[in-house]
Amino acid sequence: MDGSVGAVYDPLERHVQDPYPLFARARQEEPVFWSETMRAWVVTRYDDVRRVLQQHETFSTANALRSPKPLHPDAAAVLGRGFPPSSAIINVNGERHLRVRAPLAKRLGSDAVAAMEPDVRSRANTLVAAIEQGTSAELMAGYARVLPVETISDICGIAPADRALVRDGAYACVAVITGGASRETEVAAAELFLEFQELMAACVRERRERPGGDAFSEIVTALAPGNGPLDDAQLAELVWTFVGLITAGHSTTTALLGNGLYHLLSRPEQWKLLCDRPELIPSAVEEIARFDTPVHAFFRSTARPVTLGGRELPEGADVVALYSSANRDPEVFERAEEFDVTRGVSRHLTFGHGVHACVGARLARLQLAVTLETLTARLPGLRLAPGREVRMARQFVDHAPVALHVEWDRHA
Repeated sequence: MDGSVGAVYDPLERHVQDPYPLFARARQEEPVFWSETMRAWVVTRYDDVRRVLQQHETFSTANALRSPKPLHPDAAAVLGRGFPPSSAIINVNGERHLRVRAPLAKRLGSDAVAAMEPDVRSRANTLVAAIEQGTSAELMAGYARVLPVETISDICGIAPADRALVRDGAYACVAVITGGASRETEVAAAELFLEFQELMAACVRERRERPGGDAFSEIVTALAPGNGPLDDAQLAELVWTFVGLITAGHSTTTALLGNGLYHLLSRPEQWKLLCDRPELIPSAVEEIARFDTPVHAFFRSTARPVTLGGRELPEGADVVALYSSANRDPEVFERAEEFDVTRGVSRHLTFGHGVHACVGARLARLQLAVTLETLTARLPGLRLAPGREVRMARQFVDHAPVALHVEWDRHA
């Protein structure tokens, strides 16, 4: 049996839990390798991944969200009833990308995010206050999946009654992007994703008729100026832009929060250090983002023949840029496999690089910093519950715990 890296790599099965040993091997043996499972070239070293992200004219984002494994035909048929895939900020290029990105960049710029801090801090304190009434909790459901969706919903003007569908619909989007699950799982996810699309379409129509001061209204005004009826192409573009904003705005931040708390609590000395020295929290935010990247990878495709990592790639080749592997490249990060909240390094590629760098990076960092400040101050005795395995979700793009059971002593 072929024992090459490309032959054994399976991101949705054997390498869901801990892919990092294989990534280390790949960086040494096959820094750019062909994966039959992924049907793509996989890029593992920092400099090569950075090049893929930077050279957007050579490495197109047009297929950034394709499934690593094919969807079941019945699930694909369900998706066919939805809005035809159109522009979203992550998979368009050139002028179209700038047009989609501009209103988001304004809404998620440094001044705008700073103005959100009091609300984020208030919500974090409310969530933790509810948690600390007991002596145990499950932090993914009770905190990490709540703060980000409430935050992005506030930004977009989503009604409280619709936020559960926003949360679950975005995870359904992640599921259909991932592929390779059972027919029943994929069909159910596809049906839920269609409900999510319909909710986003209703938001588009409402903002067209009665624009407000929220991000969705700004996007509609920017992408479809005027007040006449929207044509089918405009509606599809706006629906997919909303879907992309909502999904990226909370599922990836949920992963960032979950990974951070897991790695801190798995290393009690690091958690205690952060409790004793809260001035290290900005450094901890960067180390959490680097060490276990919430967005593990995105696809690209070559727009022309190119040499990458010693490999000759033809035009039209699919490429997987492994942010997660790049962030542990020992050529760039000293003691790359160690988790150290004092590191203070921000050269990681967690939020991308170049024109497609994550527009919501400031907001994600803010939510993680506020989370660490709140939990270290209010629950310094927090610890992982013994005997409860922490499993990573079967997802390709996001990498996050399914559940995070914790406990503490009431008077610790």
